Amino acid sequence: MFNLRFHRIDHPTLRGQLSDPCEGVECPASQVCQLDDHRNPICRCNSVCTPDLRPVCGSDGKTYTNECTLRVEACKSRKSIRIIYTGECSAESMAFLTKGKKEDLRKLAWEMGLSVGEDLRILDIKHLIVNSEKYEEASIKNLFTNIIEERLEKIKNDEQAAEQERKKAEQAEEEERKKAEQAADLERRKAEMDFELQKLKLQLEAKMSGVPQIKKTVNSKENSSKPYAPKRNSYDSRFDKTNQAGPTSSFNRGDKLKTDDRSDRPSVSCYGCGKPGVTKPRCPNCKPAVNKDSATFGNISLHSCSLTPNQSAVLKLAVNGIWGTACADSGASHSIAGETLYLLLQKEGANFQKTQITMSLADGHKSEVEVYTTSVVIRLEERVIRTQLIILPYAKGNRTLLGMDFLQKAGIVLNLKHRNWFFSDSPHRTYDFVKEAIIQEVQSRPNLEENTCLLRDDEAYNYF
Repeated sequence: MFNLRFHRIDHPTLRGQLSDPCEGVECPASQVCQLDDHRNPICRCNSVCTPDLRPVCGSDGKTYTNECTLRVEACKSRKSIRIIYTGECSAESMAFLTKGKKEDLRKLAWEMGLSVGEDLRILDIKHLIVNSEKYEEASIKNLFTNIIEERLEKIKNDEQAAEQERKKAEQAEEEERKKAEQAADLERRKAEMDFELQKLKLQLEAKMSGVPQIKKTVNSKENSSKPYAPKRNSYDSRFDKTNQAGPTSSFNRGDKLKTDDRSDRPSVSCYGCGKPGVTKPRCPNCKPAVNKDSATFGNISLHSCSLTPNQSAVLKLAVNGIWGTACADSGASHSIAGETLYLLLQKEGANFQKTQITMSLADGHKSEVEVYTTSVVIRLEERVIRTQLIILPYAKGNRTLLGMDFLQKAGIVLNLKHRNWFFSDSPHRTYDFVKEAIIQEVQSRPNLEENTCLLRDDEAYNYF
């Protein structure tokens, strides 16, 4: 048996003989020392590989001819490419990394103990995972699958929780809506009961105080069969023979109307003071002085309603929670509370303010009157409008009138042709006028004759 020993023999460089500049230069793996144009040693990527046909799969997902070509490619691209396994890369190799999101890749890198910056892209994170020394495809694939399943399970649980919260919110909203409807129905019933109670109180007080009740007339067959015809005066009786043929008859060309002598006609005189030659609206004695400081109202009619039901625009409403009906009067500049409503407001303890106004009637008569004013809340078809009411303390039996101040503020449009009304902001929804009997006309002057009121049995105290 022989023991071989190797001895290093240093050959001295002879004078004039050139030494190798790359001698003693150590280059990184996959690089060799080469001389540049100035014969300076420099490390460059090796471009020569042995013809070894053992393919390997790189961490970048590519198949290389052998390990040498992988090293050369890593050197040229200046990337860290590791050998995953010997053999060609399959289509399923590292394909599992494409199934997740960026947050899944970041969590996988954290599980592998890798530091992932906030500015890294998805490809950079994949490259960092694959080139890690802890990368082992089978175990990493299982770990990544578990991370994805946990995320999907969390999303599913969050969606179920959100759906449950939404259903709870809908149930709570439905319960609130039902409670609101029940409260509104209870309030309506309470208002109706209060109205009936107030009606009974008024009946009892009127009976005990000896106030004459409103007369009721029962419509008989004879009265209903006979149409109303106004009494003709002496002037109309002169054309009795001519008008017997009805409205379609015509005068003959030879007929002549008999005219009266102007001397027989009564002279015009003021019915207020009796001054001849003028009517009361033009009478200087009866015409009151205009007070510019007082509040001037337009045509304020003291009639409770029109003479016939078809000529009145009656609306159902609630004043401070008291239900009733009132007439809409576009000829009145301000709203006026009737006697019944005035009594009900007094019972409720409403606050009244005394003031002086100049009132102008439809016939042009103006007078200084003392009235009361109060602020009320009117509820009309689920809408609430606060308005100012004027009370005429001297008027008896008058109805409540809704003047232009309330009609404009509430945006009410009257359709007299179809006998209904609607709000200006919702013209598609209409409301019919309330049908009622003829109401007593209130006397605006002492010398007017009192008229009889016709009411149904259930309408004695239903109107303001």
